[in-house]
Amino acid sequence: MKKIIFFLFLFLPCVSGLAVTPTSLDFGEISRGETVVRELLIINNENFPVEFEIEGFYDNSFILFESESNLVNVELKIIDKEDGDYEDFLVVKENYGSNLVNAVSIKVKYRVEGGDYSNVDLNLENVKVKGYGFSILYGIALVGLLGVGSFGYVRKRKFKKNEEL
Repeated sequence: MKKIIFFLFLFLPCVSGLAVTPTSLDFGEISRGETVVRELLIINNENFPVEFEIEGFYDNSFILFESESNLVNVELKIIDKEDGDYEDFLVVKENYGSNLVNAVSIKVKYRVEGGDYSNVDLNLENVKVKGYGFSILYGIALVGLLGVGSFGYVRKRKFKKNEEL
C-alpha cells in the first residue's frame, strides 16, 4: 500500500501545495439527459489549511487542512448539445486568503450520442413573479423619466425667457 501511495505522489501534477489526480477526465459516451459522475482526487500538500475551488462546467469549493485530501464527484449532465465529440476544462485553484496562488487545468472529454432534447430550461409555464418587485421597478423608471422630462421642460422655458429679454 505504501508503494502505491508513493507511486501516486510521484505522478500527481503538483504545484506547491496542490496535487490533483487524474490529470484528465473521460466521461465516455453520454446521452442527453443522462448524468455521469467521475472522481477527482485533490490533496493539500501544505502544512496549513488551504481553500480550493473547482471552476468550469462543475463548480465547487472547500477547505483542506494540512495533508488532507478530498475525493470530489464531478457530475456532467448534457441537456441540449448536438451529437459529437466535445472537450472542456475544469480548473482547480488553490487560494491563500483572497489571493489565487496556483491552478491546475484538467482536460475533460466526452461524446454526446442519443437521448432526447429537453426544453426544461426554457419552460416558463409555471413561473410566477412574487411580490411587487417588478411593479416597483416600473415605478422607479416612470419617476426617473418624469424627472428628466420636467428638468428638460424647465430648462427650455428658462432658455426661451432669456431669448425674450
